[in-house]
Amino acid sequence: MAIYLVRMLRKDGLLAISGEFGLRGYSSAGSVVDGMKKQLQKDRRLRERYEEIKNAVMISQTET
Repeated sequence: MAIYLVRMLRKDGLLAISGEFGLRGYSSAGSVVDGMKKQLQKDRRLRERYEEIKNAVMISQTET
Protein backbone atom coordinates (compact mmCIF):
# COMPACT_ATOMS: atom_id res chain seq x y z
CA MET A 1 0.00 0.00 0.00
CA ALA A 2 2.91 2.35 0.69
CA ILE A 3 4.08 2.15 -2.92
CA TYR A 4 0.56 2.86 -4.15
CA LEU A 5 0.25 5.84 -1.81
CA VAL A 6 3.55 7.30 -3.00
CA ARG A 7 2.46 6.93 -6.61
CA MET A 8 -1.00 8.41 -6.04
CA LEU A 9 -0.18 11.21 -3.61
CA ARG A 10 3.27 12.33 -4.70
CA LYS A 11 3.00 11.29 -8.35
CA ASP A 12 6.55 9.91 -8.21
CA GLY A 13 7.76 8.02 -11.25
CA LEU A 14 8.00 4.26 -11.11
CA LEU A 15 11.80 4.32 -11.41
CA ALA A 16 12.10 6.66 -8.42
CA ILE A 17 9.66 4.55 -6.41
CA SER A 18 11.53 1.35 -7.19
CA GLY A 19 14.73 2.96 -5.94
CA GLU A 20 13.11 4.21 -2.74
CA PHE A 21 11.70 0.79 -1.92
CA GLY A 22 14.69 -1.26 -3.06
CA LEU A 23 12.90 -2.96 -5.92
CA ARG A 24 14.76 -4.38 -8.90
CA GLY A 25 13.18 -2.10 -11.48
CA TYR A 26 10.34 0.19 -12.41
CA SER A 27 8.23 -2.71 -13.67
CA SER A 28 8.13 -4.15 -10.15
CA ALA A 29 6.73 -0.88 -8.81
CA GLY A 30 4.25 -0.79 -11.69
CA SER A 31 3.08 -4.31 -10.88
CA VAL A 32 2.51 -3.33 -7.25
CA VAL A 33 0.52 -0.24 -8.28
CA ASP A 34 -1.61 -2.21 -10.75
CA GLY A 35 -2.21 -5.00 -8.25
CA MET A 36 -3.24 -2.58 -5.51
CA LYS A 37 -5.59 -0.77 -7.87
CA LYS A 38 -7.34 -4.06 -8.68
CA GLN A 39 -7.53 -5.05 -5.02
CA LEU A 40 -9.00 -1.66 -4.06
CA GLN A 41 -11.74 -2.12 -6.66
CA LYS A 42 -12.68 -5.53 -5.24
CA ASP A 43 -12.17 -5.14 -1.50
CA ARG A 44 -14.30 -2.59 0.34
CA ARG A 45 -12.44 -2.99 3.64
CA LEU A 46 -9.09 -2.46 1.97
CA ARG A 47 -10.49 0.62 0.20
CA GLU A 48 -11.72 2.02 3.52
CA ARG A 49 -8.33 1.42 5.13
CA TYR A 50 -6.59 3.07 2.17
CA GLU A 51 -8.80 6.14 2.56
CA GLU A 52 -8.04 6.30 6.29
CA ILE A 53 -4.30 6.18 5.69
CA LYS A 54 -4.48 8.64 2.80
CA ASN A 55 -6.48 11.10 4.89
CA ALA A 56 -4.04 10.78 7.81
CA VAL A 57 -1.12 11.50 5.49
CA MET A 58 -2.91 14.49 3.98
CA ILE A 59 -3.73 15.91 7.40
CA SER A 60 -0.14 15.48 8.60
CA GLN A 61 1.11 17.30 5.50
CA THR A 62 -1.12 20.32 6.14
CA GLU A 63 0.08 20.49 9.76
CA THR A 64 3.77 20.67 8.84
